[in-house]
Amino acid sequence: MEKVFRDYNKPDVNAAVRDHYRKMRERQTFEYVQEMQRKYLMFNKPMDLWDAMIHLNDLIDV
Repeated sequence: MEKVFRDYNKPDVNAAVRDHYRKMRERQTFEYVQEMQRKYLMFNKPMDLWDAMIHLNDLIDV
């Protein structure tokens, strides 16, 4: 079976995009940004460049 990168004909794509932007707008608060910075900008999990590129293969862009 061939792997499909993006299938824009799926019925749930528009709903997922709408939900994504709704959540982005709801969470645009100073407190939320500070919380995400504490969570993701600690730099306490070293990763070399090649490992980072491999992880990008799993990234799903809505």
